[in-house]
Amino acid sequence: MAFLAGIMMALYNRERTGKGTSVSTSLLANGLWSNGVYAQAALLGAFLPLRPPRDNPRSAIANLYATRDGRWLLLSLAHEEGMWPRLCEAVGRPELARDARFADMPARRANAAALTAILDAVFATHTLAEWGARLKAARLTFSPINRIEDVATDEQAVAAGAVVETANPDMPRTLAAPIRLGCAAPRSAGAAPGLGEHTDAILSEAGFSVAEIARLRASGAAA
Repeated sequence: MAFLAGIMMALYNRERTGKGTSVSTSLLANGLWSNGVYAQAALLGAFLPLRPPRDNPRSAIANLYATRDGRWLLLSLAHEEGMWPRLCEAVGRPELARDARFADMPARRANAAALTAILDAVFATHTLAEWGARLKAARLTFSPINRIEDVATDEQAVAAGAVVETANPDMPRTLAAPIRLGCAAPRSAGAAPGLGEHTDAILSEAGFSVAEIARLRASGAAA
């Protein structure tokens, strides 16, 4: 993507000035740019503490939890004070909202390890799909930790045009290029050429006669 942006800027510069230019980048530079907030903080002398262990987090309601089917979800309540009572109801533990250890944000932070242990046991009782339905119904902010194989059934990936159908019966679906242009519709992907499918056409374009191509095939030099 860095190269693409650089090439487009170079082409624009050529249109404006009539002069070409070189374009370069590096994996290191891109890695640092992708972590720019933290890298800039480090350049200013900031100390960046390591992420605490999952069983003793800074916040139990911004943490990862395993479900009964071995899947994981990320709980991250966007508006903690308003969502906390709803979470307690959604997980079937309404008494937690009245527990003095978890009465407000400072208390929940101070007792994050204890709350994590409670929620660990709670989330282990149902599958990811079951928890997803409950948390959505309660209008709580969370995210499943998806696996790459989940792309095959991801409705959002299809709706966003990231997974598309093809004209290849051996590979009925594929990933679409992530760029959309209003001036051009994306082509449907077809099957790759078979071994030697275009040999005759390519050799003909290169100037070989029909007899010469036949001899090449007979000798095994051409597939």
